[in-house]
Amino acid sequence: PSTITLEILEGITSTGAKNNIDKLNRLKKHGFLIAIDDFGVEYSNFERIKDLDIDFIKIDGKYTKEITTNKKSLTIVKAITSFAHSMDIKVIAEFVENETIFNTLKEMEVDASQGYYFHKPEKLNDILRNLL
Repeated sequence: PSTITLEILEGITSTGAKNNIDKLNRLKKHGFLIAIDDFGVEYSNFERIKDLDIDFIKIDGKYTKEITTNKKSLTIVKAITSFAHSMDIKVIAEFVENETIFNTLKEMEVDASQGYYFHKPEKLNDILRNLL
């Protein structure tokens, strides 16, 4: 299980919060890694982050894609990154669409990035054909 990351939408911790958090923490004890997806959009709650033993926070792309053009988005990404790192949580940025965004995130010490800058989504068969 230590090589499997369960990517959970942030909202799952709000509906039936206590029960869902308990289940996720049990999975974590079995060795699974936990990532909270779309962090910062709707249900961000410090209490849930405190109660849930997570490994990764994925910053929603609505903030990431604007960090070079919108000071507020840049500030939000910096704040989430600083907060997560202080809690020993790694940060993944979504919607990294160009080198400028990628370099800005690297300067902020974001741990990982996803997006079209690296590769566009492909069907599994196409990926396998290109790799093999």
